Amino acid sequence: LPAGATLTDLMAYLKGTDGADGTDGADGKSALELAIEANLLPAGATLTDLMAYLKGTDGADGTDGKSALELAREIGLIGPEGTITDMFNALKGADGVDGADGTDGKSALDLAREIGLIGPEGTITDMFNALKGADGTDGVDGTDGKSALELAREIGLIGPEGTITDMFNALKGADGVDGADGTDGKSALELAREIGLIGPEGTITDMFNALKGADGVDGADGTDGKSALDLAREIGLIGPEGTITDMFNALKGADGADGADGKSALELAIEANLLPAGATLTDLMAYLKGTDGADGT
Repeated sequence: LPAGATLTDLMAYLKGTDGADGTDGADGKSALELAIEANLLPAGATLTDLMAYLKGTDGADGTDGKSALELAREIGLIGPEGTITDMFNALKGADGVDGADGTDGKSALDLAREIGLIGPEGTITDMFNALKGADGTDGVDGTDGKSALELAREIGLIGPEGTITDMFNALKGADGVDGADGTDGKSALELAREIGLIGPEGTITDMFNALKGADGVDGADGTDGKSALDLAREIGLIGPEGTITDMFNALKGADGADGADGKSALELAIEANLLPAGATLTDLMAYLKGTDGADGT
């Protein structure tokens, strides 16, 4: 090495130059080729044959196991001829003893007294009165609905000055063609002769006499009944000297409160599913008008 050489120079000198590359080695044999060469498979065998060889043949089927019923008979849980029902009865434990009866619960009336809803001697009526809320105030009167005539004018079914008659004529379909006349029916006299009620030549008088039963015996006269005024005094509805006017005043009840406004014809028709939600007055009038009927035969 020259003066000043380094350790790297020394290592390079000692290593020497790289030798030439050697030739490639021969390819190794596949598992299939090795199996054929070892006579594990015949010449020409395929990869499928190799996989089948490596898998091996299926083992023999095992013997069937005994059923639960057979085992129960075998171990003596039930007899040699015992059934499924016998087996389940043997497996089911004995019924437990009944528990003690619970104490009777308190009635609604007892509870109402206990919680102070009513007094200690309060009755069923007191309880219901306490549970019933106070009557609500009457609602305000609704606005008057439009008449059928006003609605018919509004939707154009009739003109602005159309009358009730015009409205009904618009709602009424056209008259159908008259049907053919039916055959004349038999008179009452002919029928009476036909059924033997009277003779073949019997008259109207004979027929009425046959239909009229014999006069009954007059019944005995009944006793005169008391007048409504007498009865009203007797039951204490009015005083002993009360008059007809007093009786009618006592019988007449107090005026009832005004009822809630009724629903309009359109609302009722939608509620009854005769018209869909959102239907208009025009839809209602068209539904009420209907199609003209077919002509009669």
